[in-house]
Amino acid sequence: MKSLVLDKVSQYAADDLGKVDFARVTAGGTVAVDHTSVGVNSDLPLLKRLLQRFEVAVYGHPPEVALSVGKPVDGNVWGAGQCYQFKGAGGGDFTVKMKDPVFVSSVSVEHYGARNAPERFTVWGYKDKRITPKSKPVNLGSFKYESGGAGGDEFIQEFKVKSHKQPAFRFVKYEFTGSTGGALCLHRVRIFGKT
Repeated sequence: MKSLVLDKVSQYAADDLGKVDFARVTAGGTVAVDHTSVGVNSDLPLLKRLLQRFEVAVYGHPPEVALSVGKPVDGNVWGAGQCYQFKGAGGGDFTVKMKDPVFVSSVSVEHYGARNAPERFTVWGYKDKRITPKSKPVNLGSFKYESGGAGGDEFIQEFKVKSHKQPAFRFVKYEFTGSTGGALCLHRVRIFGKT
């Protein structure tokens, strides 16, 4: 029991936002890879993939890095500054599957520095147990990430979703339509709300 409490306290301290993040890997969040744009990690040369397994790589991380808080993921520990880099210039889609359906109240995007930061994006919610061609997403809002934050140090920016009556969502898709140059690099996303 003591270790469970200490683990929860450390998760809270690591997030430093005081809210439950339903996207986080340790909360059961996973990346819906079939609905997430391809990253540069998909075609790295063998040597770089091996170096990545030993945490030597500085780019080419798997998409789960954007759902992590310095916690082990598949044998690796990811932390601030590491990102999921989309392949190609501009934007891409990043889809999160939550452990349980969530009534989403807000989402956040985290990015360190001004290079390859997200700019504009739309967030979609899916209530289905799995996404199919017949799935009808609900538009939760379109937003603009201010690179470097308004004061230059607001790397974590939170965005309130549309407040109309909404169902609980199993999937949330971030649809990024641009970056501040080159391939978009996504450090972390969060999903807030209640189950």
